[in-house]
Amino acid sequence: MTHGKSHSIGTSLLAMMVSLVGILALMLSFSHLLKAHFTGVAGPGAELVIGLSVAGTSYLLLACGLWKHKRWTRRLAFWLLPLLTLAGVLDTADNKLLALSTMLVFVLGFVSNLAVILALHRPQTRALFYR
Repeated sequence: MTHGKSHSIGTSLLAMMVSLVGILALMLSFSHLLKAHFTGVAGPGAELVIGLSVAGTSYLLLACGLWKHKRWTRRLAFWLLPLLTLAGVLDTADNKLLALSTMLVFVLGFVSNLAVILALHRPQTRALFYR
């Protein structure tokens, strides 16, 4: 099936990678909620759970924009990078023992967001998004 817009392999792989980061962030926030609910032990703060949920949703939105070649994708990627970096630094400073899963989500999010920004900076790729 051919759609109106061509999907390059690079943007398709980036969309899949970014959606994986979004799903991981949502799964991690959901697991923190379940752990706190069923064990009664206070896990990470509500700020972390809300932050992971917002980050996961934002990354899924970014993946959708990459896949559908939306104009706002580049702007969203530029806003997500400093926000994710700030959230990761604040979470690291707040927690004495940072969980490996949280650190993995932040690092994967940072790397994938940086890759999206670099990929969307190329003139050929930018032309796909500004048709």
